[in-house]
Amino acid sequence: MVRPWSIAGPVLVLLLASPLIRPLFSPASLTPREAMTLEAVRSVLRHHSLEIDPRRVTQAEAVYFDGQHFFSLDAPVFPVILSGISWLIERGGILIDENAVLHEYLLILFAITLPTAMSCGLIYRMARSFELQRWWRMMIALAAVLATGWFSYAVVLMPQALSAAMVVVAAASVWHLSNAKNPMLAVGWLAIGAFCASVAAVIDFNAAWMLLLMPIIVLVLKLPWRVRWMGMLLVIAGAAAPITLHATLTPAITGDLLPPRYHASELVSQVPMLLGQIDDSEPVDASIWIGIGRVLNRAIVFTIGDHGIFSHFPVLVIAMTGALMVLHRHWGRVLKFLAGGVVVAIAVQLIVRMTIRVDMTHLSFAAPGMVAMLPLLVLFSGAWIRRSHGGLVWTVAGIALGVSVMVTLIGATGPAPADGFSRYTAAEAVERLFSRNSEARSVVAKSR
Repeated sequence: MVRPWSIAGPVLVLLLASPLIRPLFSPASLTPREAMTLEAVRSVLRHHSLEIDPRRVTQAEAVYFDGQHFFSLDAPVFPVILSGISWLIERGGILIDENAVLHEYLLILFAITLPTAMSCGLIYRMARSFELQRWWRMMIALAAVLATGWFSYAVVLMPQALSAAMVVVAAASVWHLSNAKNPMLAVGWLAIGAFCASVAAVIDFNAAWMLLLMPIIVLVLKLPWRVRWMGMLLVIAGAAAPITLHATLTPAITGDLLPPRYHASELVSQVPMLLGQIDDSEPVDASIWIGIGRVLNRAIVFTIGDHGIFSHFPVLVIAMTGALMVLHRHWGRVLKFLAGGVVVAIAVQLIVRMTIRVDMTHLSFAAPGMVAMLPLLVLFSGAWIRRSHGGLVWTVAGIALGVSVMVTLIGATGPAPADGFSRYTAAEAVERLFSRNSEARSVVAKSR
């Protein structure tokens, strides 16, 4: 039986996203990276190859060049997945060469937006663990999508939103097993969950934490050992195909298992600026303090600064508090390990961001590297909601949620401009939106 509350979130996400999908909302704002991903999809469809025709390369920085051929910057598995959806769209009569805009719109809708909306329903289901009323569970599910930046990337041809959806499916599979009345019948869901977790990992390395966490959760479940060992085998079997595909395609392009993006000029240096590394040409004290200053600056940028998760989405303070409450209180093992896993994943991501020198002006909206973590973190706000709070606290929480939703919706108007963001991304996105609208009105006025 379908319950209205369970489908309300996915339906609302689809209604909000449909007019904002980039080919419809702003067809002229196709970024070079999206264009090259689309070219890779076209190449797979027409030539069964990931090589991009050099004549269709519009910007050298948007592709990876191995010395002979051009490739998309995205992990090779991503355009391969998209090409499968694109093939189905073409079977419906909408060819990528003849109607590129409509084809891309449907491609984003079915490959990225729809999985995001469906995952919203899974978060609603997992929120049952906190024994909240249905409308509260729907609020948590909507906040996971609309207040974390996930929605911002659900309207463009980029892998972040799809990887976040796959992470949620993987988490839901282990949650379902832990709550099943007959674990032997439910253990099969682990194969689907592991498949999705491995897809998330190979299209976005930032989502690999869930693939690493799944076997640990399966082993610590309070279930008979035969169920746990069967679960481990199913996890291995489910994860095998995407990992094998990645291990086959990627080394043929880059020479190792790292996707093309990690070999591109976007990374100024891949050498960690750890405090222990000292430049012999400078005084020791000066070198240490410069290193500390850089690390602190990046810590501010990615927490409360230009690309900060808490400055863009203040509701995450409540979510983080809920996750820590789950770790501190007597909750189920699955919830505890999921909460601990997402907190550790966020901490590792912040440490990496603080110690790797990256040209931050080329980063997309907010914190693209954490899109695969933040939605699941919001799930644990249910532990905080269960507690009693005063009117002032609820007011502040409502304001934090409102700001987070507003910022996410602003980000959906243009999460990945070609020239990146040079300062606080939400404010710059608003300026870009109004300037684009002004230019559009000017064009209409001149045409009259």
